[in-house]
Formats: sequence, structure tokens, C-alpha cells
Amino acid sequence: MKRTLHYLALLLTVLSSPVVFSQCPAGDVTITNQADIDNFGTTYPACTTISGVLTVSGSDITNLNGFANITTVTDYIDFSSTPLLTSLSGFNNLTSAGGFYLYFETALSDLSALGNLSTITAISPLGGNVQFYGNDNMPNITLPALTSVPGFVDITLNSGLTTLSFPALTSIGGSFSVSSNPFLPQMSFNSLASTGYFYIENNNSLTDLSGFSSIATINTYIDISNNPILANISGLSNLTTLNGYIQIDNNPALTSLSGLDNLNPLTLTGINIRNNATLSVCNTAPICALLGGACLSDIHTNAPGLRKCCGYFDSLQYTMPNKRNTFYASRS
Repeated sequence: MKRTLHYLALLLTVLSSPVVFSQCPAGDVTITNQADIDNFGTTYPACTTISGVLTVSGSDITNLNGFANITTVTDYIDFSSTPLLTSLSGFNNLTSAGGFYLYFETALSDLSALGNLSTITAISPLGGNVQFYGNDNMPNITLPALTSVPGFVDITLNSGLTTLSFPALTSIGGSFSVSSNPFLPQMSFNSLASTGYFYIENNNSLTDLSGFSSIATINTYIDISNNPILANISGLSNLTTLNGYIQIDNNPALTSLSGLDNLNPLTLTGINIRNNATLSVCNTAPICALLGGACLSDIHTNAPGLRKCCGYFDSLQYTMPNKRNTFYASRS
């Protein structure tokens, strides 16, 4: 009897110990060195969920093996300044996060461990977004399983980027921005149907927008600017709804606005077409309707062939009276 009571007491002690009941840490997790990651794997070997923000930044971090069992981070993941980290191996089981930020990484080149990341949620003001910013040695940014992002997607200043693909992504609740990636020739978002602000700027090697064959709705505006060899935007041909304005500025190789043909002009609020040195064709139906409608427009410094656009002249700037503004135009 005494032996039985002893065993029961021992069992209760084990079951009530922090090791059993604390399978995962409470709240945010901050990693500042490799020892922190190694200790996480040792201290929480059965942990699958981090209930908060995961921050990883440290000059001696070389691997993420301590996170091998993590499937979910309820708030966002923030990576920065881990100059010895070359791969995200260790995150192979990650399927859900409240956002993902990765910036100013100089050695990180392999993102294949994110192949199972399918869900981005938003539980905090800084969550719900995906951002790859200022990464010098990252040739391929591909998230093959990701289906939706409630916040923004921002791919900016990745100097080695040549491949950008989110093939399963169908919707972005906030803005979509691809900017200042000098060696990116194309991108693939062929399942993307809707987004907020659509911003494509300063991509020196971008040739076309063929990777957007499904996009139908943009909920704020389009800004396609400063892409020196962008030859066409025909990849936007399924776009029907734009709840805002269009800006197409300083794309010297762009010759036509084909790709905007199916836009419903009733959803547009304005158009700026400026400084596109070889753009000579803009007589697509929505553009003509826009110029004849109630919208702010600014068309100037394009190719000579654009001087007459749907009956209007290049160097045209006007606002229609029924927008409670004044009308003015200049002809060159």
C-alpha cells in the first residue's frame, strides 16, 4: 500500500511539472544567437505552436534546426541580420504564420523550407503581411503553397533576385509591391485574382507582366513606373475592375496599353500616362471612355504617335466639370 501511494505521489509530481505542461513557451519568442535556437529544441522538443511573435536576429546563427517541429506561429515571424544563415531549413513543417518578414539578409539564399507555408493570418496590427526586403543573395523567392495574404505583399530591393513565384496565391487584401529588384525578368502570380494597390516600379530587367493572367480586380490603383525594358502589359488582359486610378510613368520600352482593354471605365477615377518615350498606342476602349468621362487625367511626354489619343492630344491635362474641378488642356 505504501509503495502504491509512493508511486501515485511520484506520478502526480511528474504530471504537474512544467516540463510536461509547458510543451511550448508562453507568448513571444526572441532569438538572438545560435544557442537560443539549440536550447529551444532541447527545452521544448514537442512544441508545434509559438503563440506570439517569433523574432530571429543574431550574428552567429547558422541553422534553425531547433524549430523542426514548429507548424504554426500565431503572430508574425521577423527575420533580419543573420549574416551566417544560408538556409531556412528547420522551418520545413511550418504551415501557418501571422505574417512573414525577412529583410537585410546577406547570405540567405535558400527558402525551400517554406514550401509548406500555406496560410497567413492577421491577429495584430503588424501581422498579416509578407515582406522580403533588402536581401542581397536571394535568387529565388517562391512560396508554392501560400493561398492568401490578408495584408500586403512587398518584394523590394532584393539585388540578386531572378525568380519570383507565388503560384497558389489567389488574393491579397492589402497592397502588392514589386520594386527595385534589378535582375528580375518576370514573375509568376498566375492564380492571383484580386489585390489592393498594384505597384511595379524600378525593376531594371522586367520585360512583361505575363505572370498575372488571372488578375481581375485591383481595389486601389495601378502604378507601373520606371521599368526601363518593360515592353508590354498585356498580361493584365483579364483585369476588369480597378477601383482607383492608373499611373504609367517612365517606361521607355512600352509601346502599347494593350492589356487594359477589358477594364470597366465606370470603376476608374483617373489616369496618368507620362514620360513613356515609345508609347504610341493608347486607344483602348477604357482609356477612351475615361478621357471622355468624369476623371482626372494627365497625359504628356510620350511618343509622338500618342499625340492624338481617342481624339485628345498629348500634353493633355484636365479634370471634368462634374468632378467639381476646372477643365484645362494644353496642346503641343
